Amino acid sequence: MQIDHITVACASLAQGQAYAAEHWGVQVPPGGQHPLMGTHNLLTRVGQGVFLELIAIDPTAPPPARARWFELDWPTTQERLAQGPFLAGWVARTEGLAGLLQSDVGQQLDTGPALAAQRGDLRWHITVPVDGHHPHGGLLPTLIEWGPDAGVPGSRMAECGLQLVALELHDPQAAHWRALCGQAGWRPDAASADNACVQWVHSAQRALVLRLQTPRGPMQMRRDLA
Repeated sequence: MQIDHITVACASLAQGQAYAAEHWGVQVPPGGQHPLMGTHNLLTRVGQGVFLELIAIDPTAPPPARARWFELDWPTTQERLAQGPFLAGWVARTEGLAGLLQSDVGQQLDTGPALAAQRGDLRWHITVPVDGHHPHGGLLPTLIEWGPDAGVPGSRMAECGLQLVALELHDPQAAHWRALCGQAGWRPDAASADNACVQWVHSAQRALVLRLQTPRGPMQMRRDLA
């Protein structure tokens, strides 16, 4: 299991692009559309094989017959997005996803079922809970298994000047969640240099913190969790 990408929710891609220009001093390249979820995105590589995704509901796409991923349909999310983009969660790639989800560890990860998704020729399976919620508020990853021809998409993406420094996962049970991911195949540094950027932090206040090196210097995004 390796970190694949980090997701920032936006009210629109225009809002996300404006945020990136103002706070990070960059222009994030366009990604594509997700017919399965009625969303679209901007994408940029921020590490060896990890990318940053700015995602929003696609106003030109028909709404899906189910809840969208990353809580994008939730009224609380829409209220928050009215104030600006926010750190939604993270995604880890793995192999043997179906078997993992059937295991005891997979049940504890709270990922929901794996759905088949496609964008152009790119195919993958990704876990999305029925109501679209973040696994444990976003402290645990959404899981993805890329198709056999996909390789590691993040390694081929264009860069725009952003570098991942750390993704901090703050929680009173940080050691428990780290151990649970370890049982699911997570290794902090041996599997991928990017994995070393993911840090579980013991803290009374639950939060997600993204630290980036940007053309304007070190920047962070933080989302406190209830």
